[in-house]
Amino acid sequence: MIVPNLGRFFGRGNVEAANTELANAVVSVAAYIAYEEITGWSGAVGPASTGGPEEYLFNQGSMQAVYDFVDGDLTNATKIADSKWEPLTFNTGTLTWEETP
Repeated sequence: MIVPNLGRFFGRGNVEAANTELANAVVSVAAYIAYEEITGWSGAVGPASTGGPEEYLFNQGSMQAVYDFVDGDLTNATKIADSKWEPLTFNTGTLTWEETP
């Protein structure tokens, strides 16, 4: 009888899910800039943020982090309390979520 080691696969989807959320935040800022016909936008996008690109987000309330933008460019991300991304680290060099070493 062969028993596969499924334990090594648990949690692997967190990185992909976190980076998908990040991509949604980036796209919402780009859509806001285009719709408003402005050259850039600075602020934060997260589960409770208001006054900007939030109307272009899908399911904003379930976001697990707050994403900071300067002139339309992503600069940082911070996990909210009890975030599902807790085992992950945001890499400010690559601007992506990664598994914590």
